Amino acid sequence: MCYNGIGSSETICIIKNTTGINCIGCGITRAITSLLNGNFYSAINYNISVVIVFPLIIYIWIKALIQSIQNLSFIN
Repeated sequence: MCYNGIGSSETICIIKNTTGINCIGCGITRAITSLLNGNFYSAINYNISVVIVFPLIIYIWIKALIQSIQNLSFIN
């Protein structure tokens, strides 16, 4: 299934191309895209680790944003 242009049958994953087995990261981009579009079931089907990876990405993003704001307040 091609979802928003993401999900063609071709992959650049070396592990998938050499062994035919999905690696731990296969499908994570499609899973995050699905999650951002509200398709939770599709996201989990693409890669179950999205339930761990996505919250970590949000945490890191918020932490970096807060640090950037704090750095700006010290400059002024």
